[in-house]
Amino acid sequence: MISKRMILVAGLMGLFVVASLGALYYYGRPSADSGVSEAAQVIKIVARRGSAYAQMSDGTLWAWGRNDYGQLGDGTTTNRLTPIRINNLAGVTKIVDGNISDYRWDTDTVYRSFYALKSDGTVLAWGQNSAGQLGDGTNTDRLTPGPVHNLTGVVEILDHSHIQINSKRLNSVYALKSDGTVWAWGDNYNGELGDGTNTSRSTPVQVNNLSGVV
Repeated sequence: MISKRMILVAGLMGLFVVASLGALYYYGRPSADSGVSEAAQVIKIVARRGSAYAQMSDGTLWAWGRNDYGQLGDGTTTNRLTPIRINNLAGVTKIVDGNISDYRWDTDTVYRSFYALKSDGTVLAWGQNSAGQLGDGTNTDRLTPGPVHNLTGVVEILDHSHIQINSKRLNSVYALKSDGTVWAWGDNYNGELGDGTNTSRSTPVQVNNLSGVV
């Protein structure tokens, strides 16, 4: 028995257990390491679509697994069998998984992007960027974390599991700022960015007629 106070996180990679002391253990596909000593102070695990991330109590972020779009943020597209620290990333307060699909197991429509909210209110993004979902003004994939342009004072970012998909797959990202405004970027097929258009955006735009959000 590891502990009565443990968190189970199930993903397509397998099963992860975070014990009360913050140690990380992995069960599922064969692995060289059944215990990940580097993750001694884990506070959150995100695992999906073959990649996994560990948010640490010291504000750093570690990643391993699939890396075909640079979603591990280490400057390469090399898959990793053990956790590595994501380059130049500290002060992380929240991690958001953008590894979404259109919810069919056989689909090839998968976005492999990742986001980190920092304690200074900025957001960093990396991985796949085909829809401008990294918010850096381009559609170029990023192998290391880069800032979402013109976005400060962020207190919350919304992951894709909160977005209802109707007729088409989408990859839109939302940020709540400390002034109560909401900003959005990425896919805008159905007007989901709330800017009065159907134009996808590669940098954040303010959602119209929305303020005082808490």
